[in-house]
Amino acid sequence: MKVEAIMKRQVQTCRADQTLNEAVQVFWDKDCGVVPVVDTEEKLVGILTDRDVAVSAYFRGENLKNISVAEAMGRNVLTVRKSDDIEDALELMRTHQVRRLPVVDPDGKVEGIVSLSDFFHAAVKDEHLKPKKLVRAFAAICGWREEKRSVVFEIDLKPVAKAAPEPQREPKAALPKSKSKPKSKPKAKSKSGATKGSAR
Repeated sequence: MKVEAIMKRQVQTCRADQTLNEAVQVFWDKDCGVVPVVDTEEKLVGILTDRDVAVSAYFRGENLKNISVAEAMGRNVLTVRKSDDIEDALELMRTHQVRRLPVVDPDGKVEGIVSLSDFFHAAVKDEHLKPKKLVRAFAAICGWREEKRSVVFEIDLKPVAKAAPEPQREPKAALPKSKSKPKSKPKAKSKSGATKGSAR
């Protein structure tokens, strides 16, 4: 079975001079996670994934309208021809740990795209594509990519230490109100200066 039999033909592309904001709009409108990037002659020059957009936005810390597709796209793009055998294409994906391959013509123009899911659908129709090969390829593609993790970013990614919360103080118990004795009224004095009721 050839790549032509399983590839998707209606592929939306974008230009390198467009913004990531415009590319994300394509992701949303076409319900996809990858877009081939082409030049003015519709020749493939790169590929952009939703992960590329997320990583670029995080490390640049800017609005997507201020970042071009050229700044975020992958440039070393693996491709296949529609006349290639699907097993060869699957082996290419397994070896290089990629999930999708653009399909180009002899001039480098995009004719379609083939993804890992297309191979699983093809396995149902083609008995020559054994499930064991698919599982092996899937395991390799999803495995740890050492060269991808070796990139050192000059950005301090250490989390900011949060100040320890102050211990809550227990409310003081209200003191009981003391019962004060009513003050006695002073005894009235007579004109002679003697207190009323006092012995003369």
